Amino acid sequence: MDGILRQGDTRPLPSPRKPDLETILAAAGRLYNLTENELSAPGRKRQPSEARMVAAWTVREMSDSTLAELAQRMGRDASPMSAAAMRFDMRMKHVVELSKNAEMFRNEVSFFQA
Repeated sequence: MDGILRQGDTRPLPSPRKPDLETILAAAGRLYNLTENELSAPGRKRQPSEARMVAAWTVREMSDSTLAELAQRMGRDASPMSAAAMRFDMRMKHVVELSKNAEMFRNEVSFFQA
């Protein structure tokens, strides 16, 4: 058995499936207890705004989808979505609660993409 383990398997591992917009938006809705309509609603209320920020960050970090696609789906401009993802990235470094939410969100998206 040691000989087999030492040889190693040189076959490439299959690449993990990346979450699509449906998965990301469903996870954001579950995490923040919002419907997709509430996520897309105009305004800057804290909870939907943070959920959109997390979704934008997730699209940028984990998905093959683009922020432009997310923005179109949310009925918003892509530039603010990009700025929100960058803001979230910076805020996560200083706000423990956001870091925890990001980790929960990452786990939620990973669980439902399988």
